[in-house]
Amino acid sequence: MIRFIQMIVGLKKEISIDLSRIPVLGRHEPGGSSLQNMLHWMQMIHSGHFQRYDYGKEQNIQVYGQETAPFYDLEVLKENLKDVDMLLFRGELDTFVSEEDFNRLLELFDYKIGTTLDYKVVPTYDHVDYVWADSAYEHIGKPIMDFLKARRVPK
Repeated sequence: MIRFIQMIVGLKKEISIDLSRIPVLGRHEPGGSSLQNMLHWMQMIHSGHFQRYDYGKEQNIQVYGQETAPFYDLEVLKENLKDVDMLLFRGELDTFVSEEDFNRLLELFDYKIGTTLDYKVVPTYDHVDYVWADSAYEHIGKPIMDFLKARRVPK
C-alpha cells in the first residue's frame, strides 16, 4: 500500500510520517479530489498549458462554447488577490511543484516579499508532508498561525 501511495502523491524515499497511519490515510486519500481532477492535472502537464479541463471537441463546445478548453485568465486572479496577504510553502523534495514553477507563481503575484506575500521553503518536504508529516505543525501549522496572528485586526 505504501508504494501505491508513494506513486500517487510523490512521497520521497525517506518517510516522514508514522507508517502505522498509512491504513487510515489510505482510506481517505485522495481526499477532496477525483479522477477527473487528476486527469485535468495530467492534461496540463502533458500540454504545458494552464487551462480548463479538456472534454474533447464536441463537449468543449457544449461546456465552453468553443472547440478547445480555454486558458485560465491569470490577470483576473492577480487582480482579485492583490490585497490578500499570502503565505506560500514549497518543499524542496516535491516532485510535482518544481522550484521553477514556484518562482513563476511568485512572479505572477509580483508582490514585495515580506509585506503582502511571504514564502517558506522546507528542505525535507515532498508533496504531502504539508498534511501528513509528523513535523507538519512545526514547519507549516505554526508559521501559518504566526502569519495570521501578525495580521490580526485589533478589536
